Amino acid sequence: MNKSIRRLLLNQEFCKDVDAALKRIATHIRKTPVEFSHSMSNNSGSKVLLKLENFQVTGSFKARGAVNKMSLMAEENPEKIITASSGNHGSACICSSILGLDTLIFLPENVSSAKLNKIKKFWCQCEYQG
Repeated sequence: MNKSIRRLLLNQEFCKDVDAALKRIATHIRKTPVEFSHSMSNNSGSKVLLKLENFQVTGSFKARGAVNKMSLMAEENPEKIITASSGNHGSACICSSILGLDTLIFLPENVSSAKLNKIKKFWCQCEYQG
């Protein structure tokens, strides 16, 4: 198989994976706006668009990946999900409670109270290390 055909097939497979992920996360993720950045476009000489993921419920883009992974894991019916985070990923893992997954999040002892409150609001078990 030549490189062009291989690249095309890999791209098609990637697009299928992205589409499947979008379907999995659609009901749990906000549609966030894309904004044109005048200053970054002027500085770079290119058209720069910003995807404003700070409008996600968690305030971070990490929700997309975490929701996708948790949805995939829910299909496997795990006994427990265990993750470690300084806050943003932990906040994104709140979807685990929505999916009915028992989740333990390891957090640093100095995690911000805002992030901790957000995580605890969704009934995730937390343990503190370091």
